[in-house]
Amino acid sequence: MRVTFVTPTLAVGGAERLLSALVLGLRERDVEPTVVALGHRGRFFDELVAEGVTMSFASMSSRYDIPGILRARRAILASQPDVLVTQSLNANVIGRVVALGSRVPHVTIDHAGTGLGLTPHRRLLMRLLARSSGLVITVTETRHAALAKLGFREERLLTIPNGVPDVTLHRDPSAVRAELGIAEDQLLALFVAVLRPEKQGLRFVDAVVEARARGYPVSGVIVGAGPELPLIASRAGLEDGLRILGERDDVRDLMAAADIVCVTSRAEGLPMVVLEAMAAGRPILFTAVGGIADAVGDSGIVVGDSVTSIAGALGDAASDRARLRELGELARRRYLERFSMKRLVESYARVLREVAGQQLEGSGPPA
Repeated sequence: MRVTFVTPTLAVGGAERLLSALVLGLRERDVEPTVVALGHRGRFFDELVAEGVTMSFASMSSRYDIPGILRARRAILASQPDVLVTQSLNANVIGRVVALGSRVPHVTIDHAGTGLGLTPHRRLLMRLLARSSGLVITVTETRHAALAKLGFREERLLTIPNGVPDVTLHRDPSAVRAELGIAEDQLLALFVAVLRPEKQGLRFVDAVVEARARGYPVSGVIVGAGPELPLIASRAGLEDGLRILGERDDVRDLMAAADIVCVTSRAEGLPMVVLEAMAAGRPILFTAVGGIADAVGDSGIVVGDSVTSIAGALGDAASDRARLRELGELARRRYLERFSMKRLVESYARVLREVAGQQLEGSGPPA
């Protein structure tokens, strides 16, 4: 079965990391994948090339780049897919046009989270897509209500929670903490994200500062790049107990060294960092947005969307390490039961074969 994936970028990010792992996993299940990147190549593009995956780059400068759109269309058609899979709005629009013209089944992966509004332009495009949508795979059922309001039919919505590979460590956690200069008696609170406003990295910084001002032994480490990195670095640089590491390729080692992983976003779907923390056996301190609460269950600590609430929870965590260890063990069990990469790949392989089979048999919904 030939499956072509279309994505705007394969740079660093949760959706891009997931797609890369999914493509490699499906290849082991008799799926022949092709990936078309629209606007940016990025780290995962090069990694997939090195793994021998067929890759194309459309070099689109914007959604109005007609030559770039035509290059993307030619790349998709040249791959002769049995199923076309797209993620993000630009890729979904291009994929929908190609699918309707060539009668190829079209599957959309929706990574969007609750909490972020749509511009009028994007809302209009979403409503147009909803009219002829094929199957839409969401990462959390909490997204279904918003999609239904845009006109997507409930019977075409299917939830497949994200999954992540199991943990492989390259360094001892104690060595990582020593490298960071964080003593064992300090609570190491880790924040990993693409540093955009909705991730609320500044709120995490302020919460660590407040927890330390109350006398709690808390150290905060921030990992990631993005538009807010200079602002966060400037704010954190004025305080003790905070370290800004920028973009790193050893996140799993950092998680294993941490005592707790923090997600203080105001908008999320089901972020990869949550599942990676669970795989590492680390509890998550989180704001209840998107599908995080359903994923974490009682293996984490839910907080209100305020600096005071987050700081208080960090202080409580620093005062009860035994409870953190218990939560981490429970998080690890939930990961193995629900969010392994094996389970994710098997779910996608089954669904994609069903979609391709419906097309061949002339049954089921049209492309």
